[in-house]
Amino acid sequence: STIVNLTNLEYLSLWGNNISGTLPSGIQNLEKLKGLDLNWNDLIGGIPSEIFNLINLKTLGLGGNQLTGEIPSEIGNLTNLEYLQLWENELSGIIPHEIYNLTNLVDLSIQDNDITGEISSGLGNLVNLTNLSLWGNNLNGSFPLEMVDLVKLKGLDIGGNNITGEIPSGIGNLVDLTWLSLWGNQLTGEIPDEIGNLTKLNGFIIYSNQFSSLPESIGNLTSLIWFDVGNNQFSSLPESISNLTDLEYLLVSSNKLTTLPENICDLPGNCYIEVYNNNLCQEYHWYCIDSWGEQDCDE
Repeated sequence: STIVNLTNLEYLSLWGNNISGTLPSGIQNLEKLKGLDLNWNDLIGGIPSEIFNLINLKTLGLGGNQLTGEIPSEIGNLTNLEYLQLWENELSGIIPHEIYNLTNLVDLSIQDNDITGEISSGLGNLVNLTNLSLWGNNLNGSFPLEMVDLVKLKGLDIGGNNITGEIPSGIGNLVDLTWLSLWGNQLTGEIPDEIGNLTKLNGFIIYSNQFSSLPESIGNLTSLIWFDVGNNQFSSLPESISNLTDLEYLLVSSNKLTTLPENICDLPGNCYIEVYNNNLCQEYHWYCIDSWGEQDCDE
């Protein structure tokens, strides 16, 4: 391929071109390359080791392909990387610990693969991360305490894994978060009061876990647009929920709610409220509920 002869090339973007097969051999000749974007193609096989000779890379985009195998440990050679996008492939194995040495990373996106194992404590090294997206894998272990040290995070999505334990109170350190998504795990316990520090949150998505209670500090999250706590163990909602004046979706189905806050209809008129599959069995007067559905009522 003649492209590998362009040895002064700094940026190569070929995203969304239906490129199939494997990467061209000789790509390691592009030593000045800072950006390589091959997202949204049909590349197959493993991540080629030649890429890891491109030590000036700041952006590596291989998302939306059909890459298989493990993430090679040589990824640690790319110490200048700021954006690592491996999403939506068929990658397996663990997250190599060498990734946690890439301290310039701003965006780490490995979602929608078959990655296993625990999230290492080394995650705490990645202090420049603004986006961490690991959803839709097979990660296990407890909620990594080191995650609460990543104070530049704006987006955090670890949904659709097998992560256990409780949300640490240190979550309140992540005051720049606009999106917090923990859906589809095995998380338990109470949502900590400190969640109320996250006043920039637009989305708080925790459905399909085993959480037991929500604090009144939820009412501080006045930027919240999407609040999905369905399929948990909540028996009540905080009265302060009516403070969420930007809310467009309140999804609380499949919990153990026996009543709703008296002021729930103080939420915006355009807010879609879904409450099916709870224990809401009295005669209710709330006109603002969009989806009552079936309720679990013992006669």
